[in-house]
Amino acid sequence: MACFTACLAEGFAVYLLRGRLRAHHHAPALEHKLGSLQTMLLGGSALLLIEHIWHGEISAVFPFFTRAQSSEGLNEMLHEILTVGVGMDLLVTAGWGLGLLITGLVSRSMENKTCA
Repeated sequence: MACFTACLAEGFAVYLLRGRLRAHHHAPALEHKLGSLQTMLLGGSALLLIEHIWHGEISAVFPFFTRAQSSEGLNEMLHEILTVGVGMDLLVTAGWGLGLLITGLVSRSMENKTCA
């Protein structure tokens, strides 16, 4: 329904954070790493948006979300955003963090082999 809006919101927040880091020349390595998280969040949101349009859950006229036309549907939609959407956010961010951890461990392992 509208679960992708949570990922979209986090993706936009990461975008703003990256811009702030870039503008103040703070932590360029972190800014670069956040770029992959931003891509994952916004790319996933775009794919889910297309899927929801395909299934008729989103329309081109206001209120855009078909469930938002009644108060019961709106409550169901908000519940989905707060449960499924936030859950997806946590899973994507955890996967991104795990990827960074694994990459860092492999990089250190390779450095130790080269130095030895």
